[in-house]
Amino acid sequence: MEALIDGAALLDERAIRFATDLLSALTGFSREELVYQNVRMLVPKGHRDAESQASGRYLRDLKTRLF
Repeated sequence: MEALIDGAALLDERAIRFATDLLSALTGFSREELVYQNVRMLVPKGHRDAESQASGRYLRDLKTRLF
């Protein structure tokens, strides 16, 4: 994943499980600060309700894809 040209993370239904160095650089959080945190920490506060609804729909449709 480190070869990707964008910052990326692997997520499960609860938390960030892996974050690339580029994602760390883009967000200002260290990889250690990102891993095991809810992905909502990266969503601006004014957008968290909409993100929560979108992620709920995503998790109800259990097929693998990019998000």
